[in-house]
Amino acid sequence: MKNKRYILVLLAMLSVWPCCRRVQPQGAANKPVADSAALALMEMNFLMALDANQLLIDSVRASGLPYVLDNRNVWYYRLSPSEGRQIEPGMHVEYSAVIRDLATGALLEDITEETEVGKRVVLDAIDIVLPYMRMGETFLLLAPFYNAYGRDGKDNVPPLTNVKILLTVNNITKI
Repeated sequence: MKNKRYILVLLAMLSVWPCCRRVQPQGAANKPVADSAALALMEMNFLMALDANQLLIDSVRASGLPYVLDNRNVWYYRLSPSEGRQIEPGMHVEYSAVIRDLATGALLEDITEETEVGKRVVLDAIDIVLPYMRMGETFLLLAPFYNAYGRDGKDNVPPLTNVKILLTVNNITKI
């Protein structure tokens, strides 16, 4: 008799236990269709990207230089050609970059650092163009905000800042 009572109490506890678990929050990925807020945000992002791309096109036309457009929307121009070694993904290179706001010309950063090409630890625009470069070359880049500091900016960089970068490969430090 005592065993039956314990079994009944145990069954009652087990039947209630699944109800006490926390409900998992439902993310947007669980929805079969995007809601109106998500669609509005996607449209806003698309329009901001179009504006940035148009600004870059206008800057390229105004410069009169024969820029080349990468398939990821970074414009580059080879300022000083070199016969040095071609940069390849996986190489460690030391580079210098003077980064300016495309609209105002304000200096955003002046850096010299080392990176592994293709590792995506630098601005996307720099990582995109490094494999086109050779040791000792200098490129001029025009990049939209989404290949630079993003929608939010960084420290002293305002949000949605399109950039102009003077990029030089100084040295190959590891092959």
